[in-house]
Amino acid sequence: MNKKISTFREKIINDIYSLEEDGVYKDFELTVGIATEWITGYVLNALPKKIKARKSESYLLKSSRIQGGWGFNSNVVADADSTAIVIAGMSIENVKNKDIDFLEQHIRESGGVSTYIEHDLLLAFNDNNKYFPKAPLNIYRGWLQEHLSTSCNTLIALKSVLSDKKKGKMETFIMNNFSDGVWWDYWWKDWYYPTMVAVLALEGDISNYYKHKIISYISETQLINGGWGKKEFEPFATSCIMITLKTLGYEQSILYTDAIESFINNSDYRVNLSGRARMKVPSADELSHIKGTIVKDNGIFTLATMYNALNY
Repeated sequence: MNKKISTFREKIINDIYSLEEDGVYKDFELTVGIATEWITGYVLNALPKKIKARKSESYLLKSSRIQGGWGFNSNVVADADSTAIVIAGMSIENVKNKDIDFLEQHIRESGGVSTYIEHDLLLAFNDNNKYFPKAPLNIYRGWLQEHLSTSCNTLIALKSVLSDKKKGKMETFIMNNFSDGVWWDYWWKDWYYPTMVAVLALEGDISNYYKHKIISYISETQLINGGWGKKEFEPFATSCIMITLKTLGYEQSILYTDAIESFINNSDYRVNLSGRARMKVPSADELSHIKGTIVKDNGIFTLATMYNALNY
């Protein structure tokens, strides 16, 4: 089994490196263009720190905004989620104070983190920006609310520099969003990714009571083939749950073993990549996790998550 997983992982990493373009990774094409900055940071965070990462870090250092931070790509202003993911993926010596300061500006009194602050939204949605129409700020209020996954990614990125008081507030905010064994989020159509980043953010601070609830939910939603997904095995969903299990200390469990076997049995993973990471577009009239628009995805985001899950 270990040899099969090693071979499988090698296929994934080769696919990932083949998609690199001068240090840049791309995914999730929207009206503002294709994602480059945050997705490159995400790949760096998932992969081992190899020589090839230097090109990506060089690209990210050059693309950091004057005031700090990174965005979806260079066409839009920097945001907290992209910045948190990039900081987490960068080597510690390359993280600048201006980027940390930029990210901290998005932490609210509640401990939650908004994707944008009003000042940056006003810059983004103005007459000079060809990607967004000029409109009253309340049209885009969904971008200003506290988002669970953004809060989790921020805590992951800044854990070593935040005060205990601020960390405590952020952890409380995350736990206040816990719902019957998992986490849901405004940005995501499913619970897999929000649950993964919440567990990663909280690390060892989850009590056995909550661990039991999480594991029970995961066990109840497991498919007959050993993986997870809406109706069939999905690499992204299964990967997120495997990372959750590892973080909770369940990498020796039957659940984890079943997940690995499901990857082996569904080894033609390319067939299942497209459309499996179900992100949503925030809008003014959609402020819950129930509704939302599924964004078309490409594959590098899923591949990086898969590699991280199988790299044990």
